[in-house]
Amino acid sequence: MKVYFGRGEERGIPRPEGITDGNTYFYTAEELREWEREYKATGGRQKKKP
Repeated sequence: MKVYFGRGEERGIPRPEGITDGNTYFYTAEELREWEREYKATGGRQKKKP
């Protein structure tokens, strides 16, 4: 998820807020669904250009 969140941030999609215990972030299913919808709307996974 860390890689995908980073790619999303490059596209202007903020990470879900979630909650943390200081070491780990926890996200609700709805937060992740919303993030995924936005990610897919920007083209999903994009291949690197040569």
